[in-house]
Amino acid sequence: MGCLEVSLTRFNFEKLKQVSELAVRLKISSLVLKYDLNEGISYTELLPFLYDALEMEDELDIKLENIPKCLMKNAEDHCVSSKAIKHDFCDNCKHSDCNGIVEGYTAKFGTSEFKNQE
Repeated sequence: MGCLEVSLTRFNFEKLKQVSELAVRLKISSLVLKYDLNEGISYTELLPFLYDALEMEDELDIKLENIPKCLMKNAEDHCVSSKAIKHDFCDNCKHSDCNGIVEGYTAKFGTSEFKNQE
């Protein structure tokens, strides 16, 4: 039992399913996947692999740090933010309890990922 915190990097983000499976085998109770803008990974690149990791959610408490709720359809309850800010386009978002998007993200990757989010 315990918590495993994993910083998402260019070297590991495509292996998140294996990370979550390993955490279950090691009997870890909680997994925190931590997004860091400095790794240069866009949310669009990352999302499929986050959903892969969430396949283990019945056996493992999984938190997604610094991933905006509006991008995680049907998995919003896994999102927690610590370094986020709200943007103008967040005003109409249905996730009023979300802290927003990692500061500096839109300057690096733009806002197209957030268009048409409800």
